Amino acid sequence: MHTNVPAAPHPPAMRPRVRARRGQATDPHSIAERLRRERIAERIRALQDLVPSVNKTDRAAMLDEIMDYVKFLRLQVKVLDMLEDACESLLENILAENKHIQEVAKVDSYQYFMFCNTWNWRWY
Repeated sequence: MHTNVPAAPHPPAMRPRVRARRGQATDPHSIAERLRRERIAERIRALQDLVPSVNKTDRAAMLDEIMDYVKFLRLQVKVLDMLEDACESLLENILAENKHIQEVAKVDSYQYFMFCNTWNWRWY
């Protein structure tokens, strides 16, 4: 009589251990970590190119300088917004005053014209 005895599962295939050269990782996690560090380094270099006068090699000090620069830019945007609002209100006041002056000038020029016609003077 044959009995079906389940065969013992095969042990997982052992990958041969490859010794990596110095600086060349073979483990997928190490490769992924190296790629992550390279992406971070590329973005740090891009930040250094965007922000003027950042010459620090220490990443923490460099990021502090970049944060200060971004805060400075935000403050400048607020100041420019305030200036824009002030200029708009000043322009509105000037236009309103100019409109008032134009209305007064129309009345004055009409009165001058009527005065000149009454006395037969030339109107300039």
